[in-house]
Amino acid sequence: MKKNPKDKKGKEGKALKDIIPSNYQHIREPNEIIPPTEIQKDFTPQNYPNDLFEEWPSDETDINTFQQPLLENPEEIFSDPQKDKIFVPDSFYNDFLSNEIKWSRPSYYITEIKLEEAIKRNMPKKSSYKFREKVHEKYNEELNLRKMKIEEKVEEQENSENSEGDDVFGLNKKEEKSLYKEYFKILDTPLNITVVKFIEREENDDEYQERIQKESEYIENFKKEKKKDPKLEPMITEVNKEKIKILDASPSNIYMKEGYPLYFRWLASIFQIIKEKNILDVNTNQMIWQKIYPQEHGVPIYNPKGKYWVKLYHLGKLRKIEIDDTMPTNKRDKFYLPKCESLEEIWPSILTKALLKLYSYKIVSCSFHECGDYEPFYALTGYIPESINLKKDLIYLKCLMEMKLKKRKELKKKKRKI
Repeated sequence: MKKNPKDKKGKEGKALKDIIPSNYQHIREPNEIIPPTEIQKDFTPQNYPNDLFEEWPSDETDINTFQQPLLENPEEIFSDPQKDKIFVPDSFYNDFLSNEIKWSRPSYYITEIKLEEAIKRNMPKKSSYKFREKVHEKYNEELNLRKMKIEEKVEEQENSENSEGDDVFGLNKKEEKSLYKEYFKILDTPLNITVVKFIEREENDDEYQERIQKESEYIENFKKEKKKDPKLEPMITEVNKEKIKILDASPSNIYMKEGYPLYFRWLASIFQIIKEKNILDVNTNQMIWQKIYPQEHGVPIYNPKGKYWVKLYHLGKLRKIEIDDTMPTNKRDKFYLPKCESLEEIWPSILTKALLKLYSYKIVSCSFHECGDYEPFYALTGYIPESINLKKDLIYLKCLMEMKLKKRKELKKKKRKI
């Protein structure tokens, strides 16, 4: 026989209205939604400097006219007016004596790198910075003597240098003199600075036919457009039937033995992977060094004025990043940015500085991760990277291996039975 629930004896509770607070709002009675007066259209990140990076011009057919602002007034050295807005990651300051940045041009910091390598090779246990200072002092004295061109003073100095005694670096005067000659040679040798190394060659038959076809098509199309707009001026008036010279870029590898700071180590590995795998731009089929302007025959060239444009992807659009060629070093002239094995190639440092300028708004924020930031890969190639959880993949591979081992054991048992 079923018991009636009303027959159960129990304590009587309080009413629900007495338990629930008076200011409580029931979940079925939501607050009134007030629509916004203005709809937000711009979703750019906070602190993003919109005024710095304009969109890359869509029309760059006449490359000489397009890059003319870069090459104007070559006698005046360009200095980026927005350099104070470029920030470097925290790992950059780990080897600093202070939080000061010294900006140096390629002709200076490349010479300092070569001089430091020579000093470390000859005197590995000595302080290269202190000796570099002394080398520069002696070199300035040497330059003054060369200007004066007085033989008697030169002879007097040579006699004083050949005197007995050791200097503070533990070298006798003869050894010191031979070393100074080697270091003076480094300081005297002019640098052949290039953005990227290239080989000059004559175009082959296929390239020749392709170029003639493009030029003839252009002339025909121009004649049709000229009828519509008589003010148009042609880039070429006739087909050049002679074989022309072509510049092929042959960049050297990134120097990976250097103890770069964390973020620059990460960028150096990205540059080397893109170079080795020959990853081209998703839209233009260009290599990463072809994003640097000014160019000649599709190859970036060194600008004595020190002004460059770098074409990078950001927020779904190509942006024009304008920089100068001065690079950050510490107060001891230590160069930390990625560099090539051939020191006189400067394309890695130009790309690195452009990326620093582009992502400075992120670097100053607390959420910036130096290692594992894939946005530089997108900025250089246009490809959107995908992160993969390696732990899950390892578990999956482990399961596959276990299944294969079980199948092998089962097959062995069957063979034995047979």
